[in-house]
Amino acid sequence: MGDGTGNISEPTADVPASLGEAEADLVRLALTGEEIDLKRRRVRATILRELLLETRPAWVLPPAGLRLSGAIIEGTLDLDGCHIVKPMLFRHCRFEATAGEPAIILRDARVKRLGIHSSTVEGDIQADRVEAENGFYFGGGAIIGVISMRGATIGGALSLENAEIGDGKLALLGTGLRLKGPLILRRSKISGAVSVPRAHLESGISGHGLRIAADGHALDAESARIGGDILLSEAVFKGGLSLANVRLEGRLTANCAVLDSVPLALDARGLDVSHGILLDNARLRGTANFEGANVGKTFSAESIEVDGGETAISADIIRIGGNWELRRAKLIGQLKFQGAKVEGQLRLTEARLFGHDIALRADGAQIRGGCFMSRATVLGLVRFPACEIGNQLRMRGATIKVEAGTALLASGTTFGRDVELTDGFETAGAIVLDQVHVAGVLDLRGSRLVSAAISRGGLPAPVPVNGSRSDEIALSLVDAHVNRLVMPSSAGDRSRGIVDLSRTRAGSFEDYADAWPPSLPQRARTKDGRDIDHMLLDGFEYDHLSNPAGLAPGNAQPDHSARSADRVAQRRIRWLDGQRQADVGDRLRPQAWVALSQRLAQQGYGDDAQRIDIARRRRERRSANVTTAARWQSRLVDWFALYGHNPWRTVVWMAAVVLLFAGIWAGAARWCQEPGCFDESVFVVRNKDAYREQNFRKTYPAFHALAYSFDVFVPFVAFGYEDHWRPNLEYGPLAELPLPFPSSTIQKPGVPIAKEATLSITIGGVLYVLMIVEAIVGLILTSLLVTGFTGLLKGRSD
Repeated sequence: MGDGTGNISEPTADVPASLGEAEADLVRLALTGEEIDLKRRRVRATILRELLLETRPAWVLPPAGLRLSGAIIEGTLDLDGCHIVKPMLFRHCRFEATAGEPAIILRDARVKRLGIHSSTVEGDIQADRVEAENGFYFGGGAIIGVISMRGATIGGALSLENAEIGDGKLALLGTGLRLKGPLILRRSKISGAVSVPRAHLESGISGHGLRIAADGHALDAESARIGGDILLSEAVFKGGLSLANVRLEGRLTANCAVLDSVPLALDARGLDVSHGILLDNARLRGTANFEGANVGKTFSAESIEVDGGETAISADIIRIGGNWELRRAKLIGQLKFQGAKVEGQLRLTEARLFGHDIALRADGAQIRGGCFMSRATVLGLVRFPACEIGNQLRMRGATIKVEAGTALLASGTTFGRDVELTDGFETAGAIVLDQVHVAGVLDLRGSRLVSAAISRGGLPAPVPVNGSRSDEIALSLVDAHVNRLVMPSSAGDRSRGIVDLSRTRAGSFEDYADAWPPSLPQRARTKDGRDIDHMLLDGFEYDHLSNPAGLAPGNAQPDHSARSADRVAQRRIRWLDGQRQADVGDRLRPQAWVALSQRLAQQGYGDDAQRIDIARRRRERRSANVTTAARWQSRLVDWFALYGHNPWRTVVWMAAVVLLFAGIWAGAARWCQEPGCFDESVFVVRNKDAYREQNFRKTYPAFHALAYSFDVFVPFVAFGYEDHWRPNLEYGPLAELPLPFPSSTIQKPGVPIAKEATLSITIGGVLYVLMIVEAIVGLILTSLLVTGFTGLLKGRSD
């Protein structure tokens, strides 16, 4: 037995003489149950194995098992297939295996508990299919080799806390590992991969402050089932993190973690997290892939930085049960979440997205809450087509720039509330919101939209563009339905480029004259001279015009006095002239004019509505596709009736024509030889047979110039004068005009002689033609009068 100094007095039955001094001390003290300190002396691994297996009758360890400190263990501790019923604890020990040989073998073994603390293991630990009743603990030391635990079953924890592990390629191989307790990797420095695919870790992974360096995946838990949390805050990975198809019942936390693995830093495809994901302030060099992932609650990645090359975050078809927080994120590469479903909000406030051609792709995504991108900076296209956003799209003060084409594309998207592109929102590229449905306000106040073509100074696109239209568009709302549309209010915020409101339907429309397109010479053009700075209004309809005169914010609306009655019309005609020249000049598109006229009339601006309609019709007659006859018809309707808007003008014209012809008839009546023109020199009696000869002059109405003119002028109604008098066709010969063909021949004996045909021009004939002219003019003006007062003329082209 020992004498208290650690020396052996003499051999006993329990301690064979073949053992060395340190080995003898090991055996003697182990049998007493004391903790053994060999003070850096060497023992053979074979002696340690015999002691642990209790191969000799007297070598029976106490229930506390073996507690060994300060030993240098030579050779391989081979416990392959053994059943160790007592705990094993090693402190400040050193395992020195033969080069190329494992240090500890526990394959298919059954052990109670193994702890190796502050020790150095030079060689692998082979523990495939080991069964541990409690746990395995490797803490505070170094394992210069691989821990292999494929198919192992551990009833407690597997702790590698604050340790240095690995051979540079592999550190822990735990395929199919079943672990009741947690996998603890806190503050460890691992050289090589930690691979636990298809493992069952019932209490999660704890890796705060972990450092791993490996080629490929640094931590591989593909298809693992994890009952608790994965805690990797402040971990540093020189290599990727693979959580593909992992089922995690807790949360994934990697705040302030660093992952460096190109091209794929984080592989979380198919990840199913019952709670949330926390990646705040994480730094990734390589893509983070969350395609098909299912996040039960919040996905928070505030201030994350990802340098992913082509793609920073790929999250197609991801499902997030709460908010997706990406505030202040910096993403180099594309943010993709096509077909994603976010039950809460998507926040990209103050984010910086640096894509290549596309910065954000969210085709078909469903976001139950709002999408917030205020003060974000984006280089590349932002795509939200065919999406459902249940609340707002807020991009106050955000900036989106592209080299060519579209900056923001959200065609076919439904917004449950407002779309706010305000407070300094800027683009160099098109905003395309075709076929959108906005239940709230589409607010563009304070925005500065510039088409890509204008931002380049009209130069050709440096990259291919799918059609030049998007390259020249500033804002497109084709076929959109908006509850309220608010346009920029100042000249500095004017949308520069094509603003396409074709077939847009707005409940309320608010715009301001200062932000309307300038006159044609002042508009931006391409290098080949095309106008690319105008509006398209064909089919644009609105139920209410909030600012009819386009006054600047804060100015009072104009009243309806005679002094200011034309202000709205004058301003709105300038608004309509902001369309492209082809739509207001060569071939007028009337719908925008008609819609504006009708809206102004319904809002009480009747005079302005009339002016808009008159201006529209005058523009129509100057169109290149109008025939000469239609153009003259339009002129006549304008001159005589102001297109039906002033039928009293027709009355004035009628009176003027009647008086004019009355003067002509009065002048002709002066040539009559008798009063009343009964001499029938200038005018002849037409209805003499209806009167008796003896009192003819007393009963037959005398010729009266004004009455005769009125009777000839008014069609369909006879007042007796036209029926009783007509110009004498033979009165006052003026000239004989030869006709180009003979009218008859005179037959002389043997020789026919042709007689020249002539046309006699007489004063009576001229008066007869004037009578016909007055009747035709009367028919026209009377028709205009009837249709004007009934409204038929005014509404003919509406």
